[in-house]
Amino acid sequence: NNTYIIKGKKEHYSKNYIGALFKNIKMFMNESSDQKIHNFTGHKHKKFIVDREKTDAIYLNEEEIEKIFNLKITKELLLENDYTDKCHNFNLIIKGLEEEKDRLLIGCYTALRQSDYTRLKGINFKDDLLSIWTVKKDKKIYSPMHYRLKEILERRNNILPEPVSDVTHNKNIKYIGRLAGINNG
Repeated sequence: NNTYIIKGKKEHYSKNYIGALFKNIKMFMNESSDQKIHNFTGHKHKKFIVDREKTDAIYLNEEEIEKIFNLKITKELLLENDYTDKCHNFNLIIKGLEEEKDRLLIGCYTALRQSDYTRLKGINFKDDLLSIWTVKKDKKIYSPMHYRLKEILERRNNILPEPVSDVTHNKNIKYIGRLAGINNG
């Protein structure tokens, strides 16, 4: 991981994340060059490469997903797990982590990519069936709804959590895993 200081706070980004940013930069530069918006060619230099590293696939098993589903986030639990945020409004912190927990579980119970499950709306669920047009594969999929997903939607009155940035999502998922007693690195 590469560490950067952003607004006085340390942020950690993987080579693959930074590589994806460079890939996007190259794509936009090529497209804008093709449209004669500029004549810059530095992004085409052989040393301007997208760096990658091999990663381990990380996943949750059914038992771990169930632990997260049953997790009750409380002020006491946060304090026991060294929660150190400058914000001391624990109700707000708990609400945010509960939203993240639901976002994560919706992803688990739909088996969709983050780019798809973060776009879900109540309209995607009908008659115990999930339907969505996927971003990456550009096709419509249909899937029966998992009973736990139905419970989450019922509890939330079919209002799904709003999406957050990938960085925030990933940071909070790791913390929720820790709160649930899941420590895989």
